[in-house]
Amino acid sequence: MTYIVEETVGPLVEEIREDLIDQGFKPGTQEYIGPFFRRVTDLRILDPAMGSGHFLTKATGYLSEQVMAEVREAETEFGVAFDEQHIRREIAKECIYGVDLNGMAVELAKLSMWLETLAADRPLAFLDHHFKQGNSLVGSDIEDIEELESDANGDGEQASLAEFGATREGTIERLMDIYSEFLDIENETVEDVREMKRKYAEIEQDELRRRLVAMANVHTAERFGLDVPSGVYERMAKALEDDEEWMAVKNTDWFRSAQATAGEQDFFHWKLAFPEVFYREGGTTREDAGFDAVIGNPPYVKIQNLRRSVPQFADYALQTFDIATGRFDIYALFVKVGTELTADGRLSYILPNKFFESGAGQPLRQYLVSNQLLREIVDFGRHQVFEGVTTYTCILSLQSRGQAFEYAEASEASEVGLNQAPRAEIKLDDLDDEKWALTGPRERNVLDKLREGGTPIKEQSQYLSEGIVSGDNKVLFVEIIERNKETVKIECALDGAQYELESEIVRPLLRGDVIERFGSTQAQEAVVYPHETHRGETRPIPENKLQNEYPLTFEYLTEFKERLADRGTGDMRYREWYALYRSREKQLFEAPKVITPDVCQRCEFTVDHSGTTFLPDTAYGIVPERNEERHREYLLAVLNSAPMWFFVYHTSSVLRGDFRRFKTSYLSPLPVPDSSPATERETEPTFENVIKDKEMSPGERLSDLACVALNLSERRDDLNLALLDYIQPYSEGPSLTDIGIYQPPEGVGDTKLAATKEEYGNIRIGTVTCEREDQSTVIIHATARYKPDDEDAYETDQWGYTETEPMPAMRLTDLSEIKADLVEAFVPVAVKEAGGFAGFRETTTKTNSLVDRLEAITLPDPDDVADDLKRYREAIERAEELDGKIQRTDDLINQIVYDLYGLTDEEIEIVEEAVVNE
Repeated sequence: MTYIVEETVGPLVEEIREDLIDQGFKPGTQEYIGPFFRRVTDLRILDPAMGSGHFLTKATGYLSEQVMAEVREAETEFGVAFDEQHIRREIAKECIYGVDLNGMAVELAKLSMWLETLAADRPLAFLDHHFKQGNSLVGSDIEDIEELESDANGDGEQASLAEFGATREGTIERLMDIYSEFLDIENETVEDVREMKRKYAEIEQDELRRRLVAMANVHTAERFGLDVPSGVYERMAKALEDDEEWMAVKNTDWFRSAQATAGEQDFFHWKLAFPEVFYREGGTTREDAGFDAVIGNPPYVKIQNLRRSVPQFADYALQTFDIATGRFDIYALFVKVGTELTADGRLSYILPNKFFESGAGQPLRQYLVSNQLLREIVDFGRHQVFEGVTTYTCILSLQSRGQAFEYAEASEASEVGLNQAPRAEIKLDDLDDEKWALTGPRERNVLDKLREGGTPIKEQSQYLSEGIVSGDNKVLFVEIIERNKETVKIECALDGAQYELESEIVRPLLRGDVIERFGSTQAQEAVVYPHETHRGETRPIPENKLQNEYPLTFEYLTEFKERLADRGTGDMRYREWYALYRSREKQLFEAPKVITPDVCQRCEFTVDHSGTTFLPDTAYGIVPERNEERHREYLLAVLNSAPMWFFVYHTSSVLRGDFRRFKTSYLSPLPVPDSSPATERETEPTFENVIKDKEMSPGERLSDLACVALNLSERRDDLNLALLDYIQPYSEGPSLTDIGIYQPPEGVGDTKLAATKEEYGNIRIGTVTCEREDQSTVIIHATARYKPDDEDAYETDQWGYTETEPMPAMRLTDLSEIKADLVEAFVPVAVKEAGGFAGFRETTTKTNSLVDRLEAITLPDPDDVADDLKRYREAIERAEELDGKIQRTDDLINQIVYDLYGLTDEEIEIVEEAVVNE
């Protein structure tokens, strides 16, 4: 990709230009061209996983064009044009380096470079010295051996490893002398190419060099589990210049095993493979040792797949790379190696953008930040770079830079999209330790405006916290069966048994996963809460008091005492064996409050006006300073608005499935405008009045709209929309394939819906929807859920499944209205029930595809359920009417909140593109 080359190599060329101008050279003159060309051909550009050489040919073309741009200015003075193909050949010979594990890829890369530098009157250029086969991630620096502590037990005649350093330097010096002669060959004629081959063979076959490689192989093989005797490095060091002794070393089992492992694992020792990149003539290390730039598209392979395909390499990676932790991907290792191979960390790769947020990407994120390597990230988002492959990617550009980097979101996967994407500067200190929530400049400007337009909710609150940490939800979180004034009957999740406890100890509990936007706080669960308020502090009820005054609860807790006493370590110790870790009776649970789940896909705030709802650690409560009903409803409207979700979306942790995670640190800065109504309302607002009344202040309208939304949601929740409650029991009628005229939609056989277990071992039906094409025709759409081989290449849920877009699965025509209604209502329910209900199972077999599973669904008899179905349809229509009112309420809340923040039309469009129209 040209952009990667320009982004990485372009600044190097500009540095050359500026340096020559500073020295007094004038561009466009003969005096300038020579030094410029020499300096360009001194550059070293590497692709450590080059494949067919795409990036390297782009780099060759780019550098050649840069030289030719300078030459064209001076052609008038020279009186003769430069030979562009000569320039390309020189750049290919001097500047371009590539390595690949696949030998065929190396040959393809050389072919690509030959085509790039082809000249009619010249032979194919010699490229073997820069295009090599090997594993870029496996090898040793020969200097590592010099730094080993001596473990020799000989008689004192063995050469020390320090003395070995002198031998090594002398060998490199001689190799560099030969290499200089090699590079001086013009590479223009057939005779030149033959001479280069001869001279390069001399370098490769140099006996001392081969022995250094063999020593490096032994050092690397140790990390593949080779057990070497003590003193072997001293022995090899002494034998380097002693043919007889070296032959004795070669005949040892450990030496032969090391060389065999080197061949099997394709060891690649960078400094011995490309000595001119790291050493000067004389064998000393270059001050600018390393490549000037590393570019490419490294492979994406998870550790799980490495363990299956190359287990020895997987173990080596885990042992050798500190960045190889957790469920890492091999591309992280290429980032580490790439930056270590450069003089100043300059690198640009195309990588999956999942590392911004995934747990597997945490070691890479930490490495980049701790070493201050980030220079630029251009995110392609959902735009696809690679044709035929669904992979969400970014361009990661690195260089030892400092405390900030540039971030951009490309509007399309093209050079235009890359170059035109606006950049935003992000400080390293702004990056979250867990995940990176990165935003472009347009989004960052909106976030700044939201911050300016409001005060952080934390500063407006008495209390903001997550709920109870029980340490044992199966015992302490219970289901309410029946409650009366004195006692409550509960069901224990651990053993499924029912118990009777004192009502005072059992408090209503609302889990995060049942909290809904403007939803009810009626709880079906409870927490066993053996705590009391004492002198203004919440504390565990003393054990003797618990036993005497609450004997039923004490007996229940005692039954699980061993289990409860084993909870918690370190900071999570429980004050008493029966107590809860986090208990805030008066401050949070018994106060009116705004509440929210800790994980959501949109803002899901609601309000507990009664102050009786307890929360677990999967939910948060906000107790405002001004804790009045109308103010709470004002907060509720603002917190559920589109601008607030935009703020959360771009500042909170991202979870699988594009969920966002609340923590105290994410909730605290939510900016709320200071426009709350000053007085309580006198009459209950209605939907019709609030929609029409434009005389109220924005704060008054928002609080009334929130009140209306709460009431509308309550009314909708009261509707029974469970189809089976209307039609049970029913007698079985026709199957889907028999109810009308069934035709497979065009192309369904080429989709995953036609797949079986033979093709996808874990594929299953996801969701099913029905579309009425007309009164007598229903098209059934379905999604397929499956586990992709590479989870990072897809959006996956917490179980590792990805889901396709809805696809037409069945087309039923010639249906009566009642039959069409039945298909539309019943099929999604049958799929949701699954498990054999109505003949449907969600998974495939070797012979049954997902379409086959849908075809097997058996419907109720249409005549038997006609009246029941009519009542169900009426309930659905009432729900749709309420949904429409709720949506209008939401839309009006958004409009008012946009105005409170002072957002322009363009800024509103940015918000809605991100969160409203997802």
